[in-house]
Amino acid sequence: MTTTALAPLGASALLTLRDLAPRYLVWFKFVRQRAPLTVDSYGFDLSTFLEFCDRVGLTRPSQVSFREIEMYLAWLRHERKVKPTTANRHLATLRSFWKWLIREGHALGNPATDTPSLPEPRRLPTWLPIHEQERILGALGQETTLMGRRDFAIIATFLLTGLRCSEMATLRLEDLDLTAGTLRVIGKGNKQRELVVIPRLARILEDYLQGVRPALAALRPRGHLRRNRHGSGMWRAEYKFSGQRVFFNTRTTDRLIARARLAEHLTRLVVQQMSPYLFLRAHPKRSRFRVKQGLPLVSRAVYRIVHERLSALLGRPIHPHVLRHSFASRLRENGADLQLIQEALGHEDLSTTTIYAHVSTKKQRADIARYLEGGA
Repeated sequence: MTTTALAPLGASALLTLRDLAPRYLVWFKFVRQRAPLTVDSYGFDLSTFLEFCDRVGLTRPSQVSFREIEMYLAWLRHERKVKPTTANRHLATLRSFWKWLIREGHALGNPATDTPSLPEPRRLPTWLPIHEQERILGALGQETTLMGRRDFAIIATFLLTGLRCSEMATLRLEDLDLTAGTLRVIGKGNKQRELVVIPRLARILEDYLQGVRPALAALRPRGHLRRNRHGSGMWRAEYKFSGQRVFFNTRTTDRLIARARLAEHLTRLVVQQMSPYLFLRAHPKRSRFRVKQGLPLVSRAVYRIVHERLSALLGRPIHPHVLRHSFASRLRENGADLQLIQEALGHEDLSTTTIYAHVSTKKQRADIARYLEGGA
């Protein structure tokens, strides 16, 4: 068996960017011990950069200067149509990658550090006013299907805790304590914070845990019918259970009766999937994706749930970060200071939270109106 090792310094010039990027990600994951989602994000940024390098004929670190990095940022902005914030995230990934290249002897300088970040416009975040938040909760609270009730619990948790999309997807049962009214969240950089679960949200989550999640975690084998090979015309059932292929004779030539007997047989084989995650996948009856029912949600699925449910309800595009902003603006509207909002959102730096400083509170609006009218 052959193993791949890092090349000695003398052979560094022989390694291409495509050779080095996977090695960097391994180091980033196991030595820096970064979270899987962070590693995936850096991997995506590097794959995008390598695509650009292929187009312009760059293969080795020594061929990349600050001019090529500037060309890459322009390519991201004009061809990929990314926002300045996203382009700067790609730039930060390249800065980290080149620091590793220098440390390992594959580069002499860091062209990404010599490249200035793009100016980012400071706009007020988009959020939903409280009356629209209540409209959402009222409408989704009428759902009766398993998927509808699960989606209601997810969106209510977004609105009343301000979680990030990735944080929602990775919530575990052990993180939630309805008795104490707390929710432990692992955020960016594996930093933990504890959020309050207000009684209103606790009732929604309790309904989900008791009446929805057990049904989503129930896994039933999938089976199908085949004609008996011996020419009797009887239907034979076949399914997989615990990794084994199982057959049995339905003892009937009637397809409808055979299907009913197969369904009755499979019902007795339902098992509860032991998933540690709070929110699980669900799919409509007869969906070809039903085999994934009971598995944990991924961030893309959470994004799609929010986008599809709320965009249709409100008539404009809504994504999970809008709900996070809505949570923060609700706190600010009711008089919460920025430090409290910072702790609730899990911002490392208070400057990130200052975007909510311009959200006016009820008292501020009343004071402005009084002064405009000449009141004392």
